[in-house]
Amino acid sequence: MRQFRLIVIGASAGGLEALKRVLTDFPAKLPAAIAVVLHTHATSPRYMAGILDRHSSLPVAYAIDRDELSPGR
Repeated sequence: MRQFRLIVIGASAGGLEALKRVLTDFPAKLPAAIAVVLHTHATSPRYMAGILDRHSSLPVAYAIDRDELSPGR
């Protein structure tokens, strides 16, 4: 079993600006995985990963069922 650190951040739909500020501060070689849980409406377009990706030195993507968590992502 692999072991690593996991950082979990939760925000409501109005938390996008705060998330952008927080993700800006993480280093590119972060030895932890990050999971962001953002409350949005079910019909909202899926723009958040792209927006957050532009403000982070880490790659940002939507989670897909059975994705493996890995440090620095």
